[in-house]
Amino acid sequence: MTESKIFVISLHRTMTRSTDILLSSLGYTTLHFPKFFNGENLMEAVRGLEDNPEEVLQRLTPLIESRDAFSDVPFPGLYPQLAERWPDSRFILVHRDPDHWERSARGHMKDRKLSPYNRIQYRLYVDANIQRLPELPKGRLAEIHEQHTHQVREHFEKHLGEADRLCTVDIADGNAGEQICAFLGHDPIPLPRLSGRPSPEDMKTSREWVEACPYKSDARYFLATNLLNAGRVKEAREHLRCAIQHEPDQPKPYAMLSEILERENDREAEVMAHHAVRCGLIRPRLCSRAARGRARAGHWKEAFSLWMTGLTHRVRRH
Repeated sequence: MTESKIFVISLHRTMTRSTDILLSSLGYTTLHFPKFFNGENLMEAVRGLEDNPEEVLQRLTPLIESRDAFSDVPFPGLYPQLAERWPDSRFILVHRDPDHWERSARGHMKDRKLSPYNRIQYRLYVDANIQRLPELPKGRLAEIHEQHTHQVREHFEKHLGEADRLCTVDIADGNAGEQICAFLGHDPIPLPRLSGRPSPEDMKTSREWVEACPYKSDARYFLATNLLNAGRVKEAREHLRCAIQHEPDQPKPYAMLSEILERENDREAEVMAHHAVRCGLIRPRLCSRAARGRARAGHWKEAFSLWMTGLTHRVRRH
């Protein structure tokens, strides 16, 4: 991979997935919300290190060296360290109406505790004791969005004196994709829109994404999600198997395929569940299913370990 990396350092809920689709369609190898990598849950690996960006970056370096472009948390909270560690890198900052962004962020997070990745993003702007977004008064998130935009621009323009490394676009302008393409030296492409919720629009976007990036696991995964919602199970299975083939360290396609096969009483569901767990996706249902398969194969010790892992995770969540 090239040392000239691209980092999307917009706060979450600012078209980061759409920006990932654009970058991958331009030919870059990308990772959006890089939670899983080489069989490890990296978000859990940095738990307790949220206030130590240098150590977090050390943990993420193998992942960053594996691709060209990155987006979503935790990168918005690491931009000073990223700019220093990769001096030839370029940065993209997408601005959204701050009030709309606050509603989106609160709706997305609800009352969930901030994850390690979210804490890395928000640590620049909120007290370390804040555990959930509802603890912040109304309007504070909109202020954070504006503060982030100002501080990022000031860092590149004044602190580094390298304003040309940063591309700032506003969704309201209507040509954010074209501006990003110009910044990176490509012919203009509109910014795709993917809500992440099955819909005819998402079906169209994800299908176009697969056509542009047939080896992109996420493209296949989102297309499979929409196909399942439309009742086209056979096609969904095929795309999930392609997703697994192209990026075998990503657990979500294994997990979705396991759910499909379980409903069909296919024992391969247990194998797919085992792969998902081994890739770092710990869910009680997957652990139980994988344990059932290992017990069926006579691997009792491994089956017990998987069952205990799922039970422990369930207890922690409650």
